[in-house]
Amino acid sequence: KATHLVTGREVALAATLDPSAVPDRPDCADAAFSATPGRVSEHPWCLPVRPPESVTLGPGEVEVTGTRVYGPHEEVVVAAGTRLLMGPGASLLFRGRVQVQGTAEQPVVIVPDQDEPWGGIALVGQATAGSSFSHMRVSGGAHPEWSLTQLPATFNLQDTRNIRLSDCVFADNAAGEEMIHAVYVKDLVVERTVVARSGGDAFDIEFCSGRIEQSSAFSVGDDCLDLMGSRLEIVASRFLGCTGNALSAGERSRVQVADTLLGASRNGILAKNNSRVDFEGSLLWRCTTAVDIDSRPGRYDGKSRVRSERPYALGCERLSRVRDGGDRRLGDFLEPGESDLPVLRTEVLGIESWDGLSKAWNQWRGIRP
Repeated sequence: KATHLVTGREVALAATLDPSAVPDRPDCADAAFSATPGRVSEHPWCLPVRPPESVTLGPGEVEVTGTRVYGPHEEVVVAAGTRLLMGPGASLLFRGRVQVQGTAEQPVVIVPDQDEPWGGIALVGQATAGSSFSHMRVSGGAHPEWSLTQLPATFNLQDTRNIRLSDCVFADNAAGEEMIHAVYVKDLVVERTVVARSGGDAFDIEFCSGRIEQSSAFSVGDDCLDLMGSRLEIVASRFLGCTGNALSAGERSRVQVADTLLGASRNGILAKNNSRVDFEGSLLWRCTTAVDIDSRPGRYDGKSRVRSERPYALGCERLSRVRDGGDRRLGDFLEPGESDLPVLRTEVLGIESWDGLSKAWNQWRGIRP
């Protein structure tokens, strides 16, 4: 005997090995089929598929008092000039594609409507592929609570591809919370995007591939960029003021860094768990250790490696540390002169001389969404 989960009544179960005692499954074309006791149910393929739907949020103010979940059949468009006022703990969960269509003149703004943190944003599943976020300003979040899915950051991407973040600002989330978390994402593109004052990691990227370009992380509670098992290009970016590492590459990550500033952190670059980092045209600034190569045994055995023909460092207490046979393929560290690293100094940092870096850093970390 068993108990019916809806009615609570006892149900008697009988097993039979006689095929003739099992009714035929109805044909999908049987329009007269009805679900009645003693009949075999329709095959799931016979059930109608929900037609695609389009949902538009905004423009103007939109109050989100509780968590909203949009299904895989729903494509959500957030119009330019929309201001989403998020209630305490409220989140936005997307199972289908999202298009945030902010502009420089009319950004999309997502903020708490009270002093308490709201939840977060999450894209989950392959139906979200091709989503894009343009000129979006996000602040005051924590992380979503939904089903049994672990969503540890204010902005989450899981099991998807071809996702683009352009000209976005993420700032001032709750203490200890990661800001952007991506896992199992192919072809992730982050461009001209800033993370400021994150409670935990600014970018936590696991088993992903993609590119970060002209983007920044400032004043971060843990790592500015924490990579696990990922292949990533980092170009013309700035990662500063990280309590942990400016760049941490682990679990067999492969990273290429060009024309980028990493500094004001414990480690400029940490390579561990058989990971490899190649960097050129970049500067490690005011780090406790500029490059830390850690090959201690773990789940991903093998030597970690950091390589640069002309590594530049300025104001670091220690230039490099190699643990347990790490592969240090570095030329002699150099302090940049006024003619060195021209792309980084003028185009990325916008300073006339290296003496202006401290002043620029003080300006950057005060950025507001």
